Amino acid sequence: MLLQVDPKLIGDGDGMIIHADVSDPRSPCIVPREIHTMVIARMHARAAQDFIRADALQDAINTAGYRIKRGSCNEEILVKEYRVRLKGIDAPEMGMTYGQEAKEALINLIGGKSLKLVTYGTDPYGRLLADVYLGNIFLQRLQVIVCVKGSFVYYSVPIKEVT
Repeated sequence: MLLQVDPKLIGDGDGMIIHADVSDPRSPCIVPREIHTMVIARMHARAAQDFIRADALQDAINTAGYRIKRGSCNEEILVKEYRVRLKGIDAPEMGMTYGQEAKEALINLIGGKSLKLVTYGTDPYGRLLADVYLGNIFLQRLQVIVCVKGSFVYYSVPIKEVT
């Protein structure tokens, strides 16, 4: 299960960082024993008010691609961080014409919402290539419909598949 998408983690119109709750049985993530050990040691360090050790353990957890987030009841949740690239969409990069508009369109569509991913491996930059669903809605199609009006997102498959 994916947690809500933080709008601050949406980089541009075709990429984002998402967090998956590793305790959810639907999560594809198997947490290595070393990460579990660090999380427990961090919890004990915080309880003992050894914040230097707790911060060092937090840094090691982050470096391994995990984060500790606060849940809705203020509980700590271990999540796996994934960098995701929307498969089939090529939006302008930030700093290019319409780059900011593409990012804002994606934030408006998914910011604060939970998503479902169907992945197809990784791109040359190590990001997951994924079809993304918002409920039963195919996000890439929605992003193209929203953005084509401003003519700044291009679909990499024939347009007949989008209509």
